[in-house]
Formats: sequence, structure tokens, C-alpha cells
Amino acid sequence: MQIQFVNKQRKYPTEQAKALIEAILGELETQVTFCRQMKKKGITCALAVTFTSRSEIRRINANTRGMDTVTDVLSFPMLELADGFLQAPLQVSDLDRSSSQPVVFLGDILICLEKAELQAKQLGHRFEREIAFLAAHGFLHLLGYDHDTPEREKNMLRQQRAALLKLGLNRDAAIKAGQGDLS
Repeated sequence: MQIQFVNKQRKYPTEQAKALIEAILGELETQVTFCRQMKKKGITCALAVTFTSRSEIRRINANTRGMDTVTDVLSFPMLELADGFLQAPLQVSDLDRSSSQPVVFLGDILICLEKAELQAKQLGHRFEREIAFLAAHGFLHLLGYDHDTPEREKNMLRQQRAALLKLGLNRDAAIKAGQGDLS
């Protein structure tokens, strides 16, 4: 998977956050049907992750969703997927063939690290776990997963938890470990 990182905030260093996001999305890539199908076809999945400030994510949230509030993560999918399955065949225009291996761009994820830190404190787990959770959550939204019904929410949460557990970022372990923090 190709991940382009953009940093539009100044409060937090991002190297550790980037490594966490690469790890969690790499884990999810192996679980999600769409990504496995693309890999079998020799197509690389790509996306962009932007670290943004509170004011910027609030502005974008207001402009795109009509909600004038600071949020933790926003996702902007490029393909029409539902629960990890394409709803229409890929078009030639969906693929970038400028390199040796075709690339399909999934979309953009915006993460507000300041909001993530606040939520981690409120929920009683590490900042790292919150960043990984938000990246997983945003990635699953790019792939058409949602939490609009109890059944779909359960499926989405199950996938997020499984990936977090594989990386040792479950809530209980995070609280007991008391390991380092990004802040």
C-alpha cells in the first residue's frame, strides 16, 4: 500500500504517528476483501493521510458535512464501495498506470492529532492507540464500511479491534503497559 502523508499542523511531531498508521493500515489491508482482490490483480492501493489542526478540520467538517465542530477524523473516498466490495467496476480512469504497477487511489483521511490526544485521555488509553484507531476507522470508511446500522457498526468495530489487537494496541494492554506517548 502506498500512503502519502501531509502535515498541516505544528503542535505534534508526526514520525511515530506515520509508523503507527502504516502498521495499522498494512494489517487492515490483509483483512479487507477489496485490497486483497487488488493485490491479486497486481494493483497497488494508495491513499493520503493528512494531519491537520483543530481549526482546519473544523472548517472542512463545516464545509463538507455542515457540522461546525472539531472532529477527530474525516474520510473522503474516491471509489464507490460498500463493506469492502466495489459497487461498480473499476474504470480506466480509476487507475494510475504511470509506474510499473497500476495504482488505485482510495481517497483521503484527515486526522486531528490534538483531538486524538484529548480523546485518548478521556477514554483512558494511549495517544498511539487513538491514532491507530482513527486511521483504521478512516480507512474502513474509504472502503465503504459504515456504522449507520447496529450490524454494520459491529462489523466495522470488529475489524478495527482485530487490527489493533494484532499490533498490541487493545485498550487493556495500553492501560497496563503505560508505554511512551507522542505528546
